[in-house]
Amino acid sequence: MNKAKEITIALIFIIALALLYVGIEFLKGKNLFSHHNIYYACYNDVTGLSNTTPVFTNGVRVGIIDGINYDYNHPDNIVVRLKINKKLPIPTGSIAVIETELLGSVNVNLLLAKDSQHILASGDTLSGRIDKGTMSNISEMIPTIAALVPTLDSILVSIQSITSDSSLVRSLHNAETLTANANKAVNRINTLTTPAENLIAKLNSVVDNLNAVSSQLTQATDEIDAKELASRLNTTIENFENVSSQLSNGEGTAGKLLSDSTLFENLNKVCTDAQTLVNDIREHPLRYIKFWKKSE
Repeated sequence: MNKAKEITIALIFIIALALLYVGIEFLKGKNLFSHHNIYYACYNDVTGLSNTTPVFTNGVRVGIIDGINYDYNHPDNIVVRLKINKKLPIPTGSIAVIETELLGSVNVNLLLAKDSQHILASGDTLSGRIDKGTMSNISEMIPTIAALVPTLDSILVSIQSITSDSSLVRSLHNAETLTANANKAVNRINTLTTPAENLIAKLNSVVDNLNAVSSQLTQATDEIDAKELASRLNTTIENFENVSSQLSNGEGTAGKLLSDSTLFENLNKVCTDAQTLVNDIREHPLRYIKFWKKSE
């Protein structure tokens, strides 16, 4: 009875170890129950590459790195073991590219050949290539960046000296004041635009009235007979000429008054006598009062 318990405990322990191994491999990204083909690729630098590094093709994960071994017989030659899904046929001429992303993570991208009709068998060797991508460009830019650092430092010092200057603060304050004044001016202009608009409306109405008057005058002038008006003016001028001629020739009463000197002298004498009589009445009024009484 004790022996059976020991066997049971041993079996449970072995099963637990097996499950632990399978779990650890599963966490590493390995699937012990799937079918894979094994391929190899050679590189001279596998920095950042590790077991369980995923292998992609066209953005889809198709396998993992299953092992990395240094070939001591051939220095600078590192053999990488790739475990690829058995469902993916790999044509001859395909390339396994180690790519370094911007954040430093490393992936293997499998570039499948398109023109080849031959398929690699499990255990064959792929062409290996290293593409550092953006990291390579950054490393090439490091000398240029290093040369620019002193210039950037001097620029930063200049900017700091400018920003710490009190005159800059005063200038900003003045700019703020100018902006506020400009806003006030705009508001005043807005308040003035309303009377101006009213004035413009009134001027437009006046112009309309003037246009109406002008049209009426034009209509009135169109209705006047110019020939008839000219005829009447000529008749009036002829009448004035006849009157002027009669006056000049002494015709009529007005003409005789203007041309007869005797009549003028008599009228002048009558006026003189009348003036003398008025003066005498003023000087001797009693003389004429007695005359009026006798006559009564």
